[in-house]
Amino acid sequence: MTRCLTRRRTLQAGLAAATSLALPRARAQQEIVLRIGAGHPTPALAYVFIADTFFVPEVVRRAKDKGLNVRFVKAWAGTVAKLDGIVEAVQKGALDIGLAVPSFDQSRTALLNYGLYFPFTTTDPLLQARVAMRMLHEVPALQDSMKPYGVQVLSMSVTENYGMMLRKEVTGIDGLKGLKLACAGANAPWAQAVGAVPVQMPIGENYQAIQTGLIDGNIYFASGFAAFRLYEVAKYFLKTDFGSFVSNAVFINAERRAALPRELVAILDEVAAESSAKIAEVCAKRDADAVAANQERVRFIALPAADKRRWAESMRDLPARAARELDAKGLKGTETFRAYVRALRDAGHQFPFDYPV
Repeated sequence: MTRCLTRRRTLQAGLAAATSLALPRARAQQEIVLRIGAGHPTPALAYVFIADTFFVPEVVRRAKDKGLNVRFVKAWAGTVAKLDGIVEAVQKGALDIGLAVPSFDQSRTALLNYGLYFPFTTTDPLLQARVAMRMLHEVPALQDSMKPYGVQVLSMSVTENYGMMLRKEVTGIDGLKGLKLACAGANAPWAQAVGAVPVQMPIGENYQAIQTGLIDGNIYFASGFAAFRLYEVAKYFLKTDFGSFVSNAVFINAERRAALPRELVAILDEVAAESSAKIAEVCAKRDADAVAANQERVRFIALPAADKRRWAESMRDLPARAARELDAKGLKGTETFRAYVRALRDAGHQFPFDYPV
């Protein structure tokens, strides 16, 4: 009897050991497929480039270390959703993770555009990236604003320093009056403030529009000259120093996130935050490289400091008005805008004009 009992216990122990060894293997064999997409292409846009070359492979690698088999299906350049349809695609499950530019989807992402109401922000993408992630962690209203759409914000990232690509030479703000400028919806007020005419248009359509005279230029960053060959049709770059903006967000479907293994969720959060910093690094390098690479084919013109102040002062009511409109929608605009100004001041940035909020 004792001998049988001992044999049974030995057999159970052996089965338990075998099962414990088999579990990680079985877990690894169960493939987790995540669909990720963006409206912009890679490598032209830094936020898509980093998602493609760092976020995706790094999540796969770290997941594998945890015994998880993850595979991404990538849909860049609007192959699943255009610029204004990323949030909807994530909400409906066409994408599990979406890389968005909130300024193209203001009806859903209005509060996430907080930075665009403060032109002449810092020109340093690294500083702005630290502020962006601080805001995401310290201002609950940002996440709360996306709950009605069933999505959660994984991270927010920044752009390069915005300026203006132009068909003709302009040396100050007075020369911009009447010009038609391609822009995203949220930065249209920058053009309107100096009498220019904003035209909402994706960057991929700018070449032909400038070439045919449909527009006179755009509000964009200097790396776009090479990325979209715009140096062939726009021979001037007005260095307005609008700044590097909190302009991109990574969304994940909330139900899909809740169903994923906890280890994978932690990895997604971790790598998304690291990606935000890497995007800033790429943006800073692209800013520097773009000026050097285009010196012989584009004339760079620095906007005088006095014009920057005049331009900023002409938009003095922009942040407060936008904050009130967001407040009226229950989106805590004033609270968010004030937190942003504090965060920038803490980081050492000073606007050419103190916008009242």
